[in-house]
Amino acid sequence: MERFERYFNRRKKELQSEFKTSRAMYESACDTLIGYFHVSGADRLRGGDYTRLNPRLIFLVCDLTLYIVVNCWCLTVFWGQLTDVVFCLVTMGIAVQGFAKIANYTDDRLYDLHVYNVKRFDRVRGYPEAHESLQTTAVMCKVFIKIFSYLFTMLTTFIPVYTIVYSITSRSLQLPFGFFFPWIDHTKLFGYLINLSYHFLQIYEASYGLLATDTCFLFFILHAMGQLDIIIIYLKKLDELSLQYDKTKSDEEVYRLLDDITEKHQEHMEYMSKMDSLLKPGFFVNFSCMIAETVASLYVQSATDGIWYPGLIVVLLCIVQLFIACALGTVYSTKNDQLVDEIYNVSWYALPIPAQKSLALILNSSQHPVVLSDGFDAIDLFAFVQIYKKIYTYFTMLQSFN
Repeated sequence: MERFERYFNRRKKELQSEFKTSRAMYESACDTLIGYFHVSGADRLRGGDYTRLNPRLIFLVCDLTLYIVVNCWCLTVFWGQLTDVVFCLVTMGIAVQGFAKIANYTDDRLYDLHVYNVKRFDRVRGYPEAHESLQTTAVMCKVFIKIFSYLFTMLTTFIPVYTIVYSITSRSLQLPFGFFFPWIDHTKLFGYLINLSYHFLQIYEASYGLLATDTCFLFFILHAMGQLDIIIIYLKKLDELSLQYDKTKSDEEVYRLLDDITEKHQEHMEYMSKMDSLLKPGFFVNFSCMIAETVASLYVQSATDGIWYPGLIVVLLCIVQLFIACALGTVYSTKNDQLVDEIYNVSWYALPIPAQKSLALILNSSQHPVVLSDGFDAIDLFAFVQIYKKIYTYFTMLQSFN
């Protein structure tokens, strides 16, 4: 953690010297993110005359459809071979996740959230702490998109390199995934190269798609926490005003600041409601697929001799994706708890009666926050534990049937 803090502070100084404003810094991070979305044709954040009927997105949808069809054909070929059948089902689940992400991250509501985040940099009071909070949000976006880029680049590079090296060392033509084109003999060099090229295309598209969608989700959560941070800063300023309250001088300033706090909190609640309604169906589909993929992979691992490396990679990727989403949900909930504590800490008794009532309404609203969910449960680390309890239950049920 200390190493990350040192890296973050060093990058912060570098970015401060490179960009004149926090907004320019954040827009630079968004330009990189839009570039990742551009690969798949899902660059809805670009705005303008974006349409889902663009060549890149149409190609991706056709490719995912072909991907599912090929896997279904391979199921008929492999039927009766447990490992190969499950591997096909697992890779089909990844395609289903892809369709869910396309639906979520090409929606018009995504662009509305993005526009609000950009405008937020110009809509804060002139407190130094508020501008420092905005700058921290922008720096974190720049830092994390770079970290995610490195991680996904390593993943994209590792799988093809591992496949080629393993094929050379084992003197057999191995494919990264458990499917191949019908009527093209993948055991011959020419057919193998055609199938291998198609597999590499799937790796390329999946890596850029996951990188873009996971980073976009991270940006939105960072902004949600930044919104709460601004409100907390305003509440501290309100507390200072309340202790210096003078009915003849400070009344107008107190009400003006309280109006800003109320407006910011209402905007935050609307922001979270819109994000929850946008991402909820996708979370349900993705979590369901990852649960099924993990259970199937663990079952095959337990039913076969030796180590099934592709299955272990699938399990690891599912754990990482679930953990990141749930961890971000918990971090957001912690920030909201901090907001509630800060409202309690305001010297409300020193404020005029109408201001006390307004503060009580804000407190009541903050105690019932909008949280991200999959349609059934809030997305947090408690949900992460519950999911893996379910995975263990389903896994033991499969073993008992066997």
